[in-house]
Amino acid sequence: MYLSQRNSTETIKEYQVALARKSDFFPAQFNLAGAYLVLKDNASAQDTLVRARASALNAAARTKIDEMIAQIDTHIATAGVKGSAEEGWRSSRMQISRE
Repeated sequence: MYLSQRNSTETIKEYQVALARKSDFFPAQFNLAGAYLVLKDNASAQDTLVRARASALNAAARTKIDEMIAQIDTHIATAGVKGSAEEGWRSSRMQISRE
C-alpha cells in the first residue's frame, strides 16, 4: 500500500515487520528489495534479493532475481547510468508474487 503511495520508507518498515515474523516470506523479501531500489539503495536491494532467492519456490522467480542482481551489478559498475533493476522489479513483482 505505501509503495503505491510513493512512501518507500514506510513500505520498508512494514516489510521488515513482516520479515521479523516470518524471515523466509518470499513476497515480503522481493517487495522489500523493490522498495530499496526505489530509494536507490542498491546494496540493500541486492542483499535482500539474495535472501529472496534462497526463499523462492520456483525457477522462474530465481531466474528473475538473478537478472535483477545482474542489473544492479551493472548499474553500480556504470554509476550514473539509469539502470533497469527497479523497472524489472516493477514489471515482475505481481507475476512472481503469484507464482
